[in-house]
Amino acid sequence: MGARERAPGNGEQSLSVVAGYRTSGETQRPGFAWFFGRDSFWTSFGLNATGDFSSARTALAFIAKYQREDGKIPHEISQGANFVDWFKGYPYPYASADATPLYIIALNDYVVESGDTAFAKEKWDSLWKAYEFLRSTYDERDFAKNAGVGHGWVEGGPLLPVKAELYQTGLGIEALRALANLAHLTGKEGVSSELSQGFEKQMPLMNEAFWIAEKKRFAFALDKDNRAVDEPSVLATVPMWFGLLDEAKADAMITQLAGLDQQTDWGMRIISEHSPKFSGGGYHFGSVWPLFTGWAAVGEYRYHRSFPAYANLRANALLALDGSLGHVTEVLSGANYQSLSTSSPHQIWSAAMVVSPLLRGMFGLQPDATKGTLTFAPHPPADWTSFSIKNVLVGSAKLDLHYSKDAGEIKLEVKVTGDTSRTIEFQPAVSLRAKVLGVEFNGKPVPFHVDSNSTDQHVITRVTVSGASNSLRIRIQNDFGLSYSSTLPAIGETSQGLRILSETWTPARDHLTINASGLAGSQYKLSVWGAEQIAAVEGARISKAANGKTELILRASGARARRCLADNQFRLHEYAFGISRRLRRRIDAAQDRFRSEDSHLAQRLAHGRQRRILERRALNIVEAHHGNIFRHAAARLSQSAYGPDRGNIIEGKQRGERLAGRKQLARYLISKDWRRRFAFELHD
Repeated sequence: MGARERAPGNGEQSLSVVAGYRTSGETQRPGFAWFFGRDSFWTSFGLNATGDFSSARTALAFIAKYQREDGKIPHEISQGANFVDWFKGYPYPYASADATPLYIIALNDYVVESGDTAFAKEKWDSLWKAYEFLRSTYDERDFAKNAGVGHGWVEGGPLLPVKAELYQTGLGIEALRALANLAHLTGKEGVSSELSQGFEKQMPLMNEAFWIAEKKRFAFALDKDNRAVDEPSVLATVPMWFGLLDEAKADAMITQLAGLDQQTDWGMRIISEHSPKFSGGGYHFGSVWPLFTGWAAVGEYRYHRSFPAYANLRANALLALDGSLGHVTEVLSGANYQSLSTSSPHQIWSAAMVVSPLLRGMFGLQPDATKGTLTFAPHPPADWTSFSIKNVLVGSAKLDLHYSKDAGEIKLEVKVTGDTSRTIEFQPAVSLRAKVLGVEFNGKPVPFHVDSNSTDQHVITRVTVSGASNSLRIRIQNDFGLSYSSTLPAIGETSQGLRILSETWTPARDHLTINASGLAGSQYKLSVWGAEQIAAVEGARISKAANGKTELILRASGARARRCLADNQFRLHEYAFGISRRLRRRIDAAQDRFRSEDSHLAQRLAHGRQRRILERRALNIVEAHHGNIFRHAAARLSQSAYGPDRGNIIEGKQRGERLAGRKQLARYLISKDWRRRFAFELHD
């Protein structure tokens, strides 16, 4: 996806990533087929994740060519910049503040994943100039400002003016860590140490300055008097993407963002629909961007919040299958499932936000070619029993990964192509209830440790792999889990899906509380892993699906919901392997306010039966054997500026869902708000 552009003033031909495509009509520019700095950088994370390093390098080099003399990185470069005084006669070229730190972060990501340290050396002067400009924007606490510098994510509207967004401050701090690593890789250890110290100093200051303790959430920004602007926003997931927020604070923030007022069936609103500033059609004050949704998915997976993360990943993946396959729109309404009339229907960073949440988020892939290592920390849905990821590049080696599990074991099989070994750190997530009995690599016991957090635990082991056959087995018992697969509503409809907001285990791991929100009068199905532990149910129904899996059926009666919020409870009795233990599970579903529009039009999903493979020069291939398939957007992203012989393959085996055509709503009725509470319990 790209276009040729004659570089202003010197007659050179340049090729790079453009933001997207849209018809121009009679009065508008030709879609978004221009060169945008931050669009290129956010897209590069997806390109790097799939192994398309050539496209990522080209995009970085192109934007760097137009760096301002003071070090600021361009916001946008017109295709027609050669015909006008673009860089001095218009306000657009350097309008954004966030492009500068993103340039440093994206270049570090490229170098780490590709191993191209020569590029870091080549661009060091440019990187340092960008850092010097960034430093010139610091306030009295060394936070990167927006005021007087340029917009962060929000370009206009009622959320402005502010002094500094959490988004911008977080990017500024992550740029310190990124540049410190690049300095280390280029042999500048003194500089690296100084930058690392700055990073370690600034991160806790940010967590303190933007945190609103009484409301347990992060502020959208700081105003001119350094007061918190209390507008909970999905933009907080950007520092989560990089792991910058305190774990407990991030967990509380994610719980709020997972609510029905923030998360729609088709993605994340920028702010809550409860906000007086909210408008469903507001470009920067109420709309849903697949970009936001991708940020949220990666950030939520990083903080082990798999339920909202998977819902956001699915939302973007299903958007890629609704309409022209692989084309993901720029922006949608925050009120109803439909694109805004001004939206670019084929936006590159939207497509990238299928790829990054899948590979960086759910699969937890972190290759480091500079060290010859691969971290693989997957959070697959509880009912996924196997998947494969092929041609994962770690330097000159390619790794094929095959994950499988049953009630007593998680198994990883690795094939290495190349004449060298690689180190892999396998960190699969399991339930906090699960017990780890041991780990074997190629038939021999190996050391491991277990790292627990508030929602799951990870079994961590580090081994060296080489050749065609490497087998790692983790023996477990008492694993338990639920999974929910969201769908898109019909065009024009409001959200109808279930939101799982939080999970809380007791210290003894015998009680689990889950808070959730759903639409009164609706029925929801959750898949159950470890269903043999369930003995009885009250108030809900356990059933066997056609595929043989056990499902938990949650039904919220609309009539009862009008009379009482807490009268529908269901209890499940559990015996784990004959051991008398009490496991209590309780779902609290308080539906946050949301509109339900009556319509006789139902959502329709067609289950594809064919295998779709984009034949290209393969780098990354993903096969989901038991889960859902996210293929077309990823394949479209890989159709970069270099034609059909470049890029990567992301492929899935059947059992995915492909969205079929939809009808426009014929009419609208008055929307109604309902609240509903569900609870279920497991015990001896």
